[in-house]
Amino acid sequence: MTLRISLRDGEPVIINGALLRARGRTDFTLENQCTVLRGRDIMMPDQATSPARELYYCCQMAYVEPEFRQDHQKRLLEVLKIIFDQASGPGVVQPAVAMAQKVAQGDFYAALADCRQLMAAEDTLPEASEAA
Repeated sequence: MTLRISLRDGEPVIINGALLRARGRTDFTLENQCTVLRGRDIMMPDQATSPARELYYCCQMAYVEPEFRQDHQKRLLEVLKIIFDQASGPGVVQPAVAMAQKVAQGDFYAALADCRQLMAAEDTLPEASEAA
């Protein structure tokens, strides 16, 4: 399967763990299987400021650093426990369960979408984001 990617000037992309940055508008195609994370989906460590954001970061790192996946998964499970302990309502529980199922299947990229739902739910609960 071929994947076409277009990047704006300065936009980052992670390909197989390497962080690249576009110089000028850049288009390329990926012709084989690899891990890819575009700039808008990349979270830097200093942005993991709440349980849901830390979960996203751990999931992202498990996806892009398979050689350290066990370490990232261990932290991911610790943070997931925190989220379940603080869970209130289907806006948190459902995406957390879906995310955990995808992680268990090794589908870290798809799990990131559930993490984004958790971050959105967390943003509506001031007490949850203050617990980080």
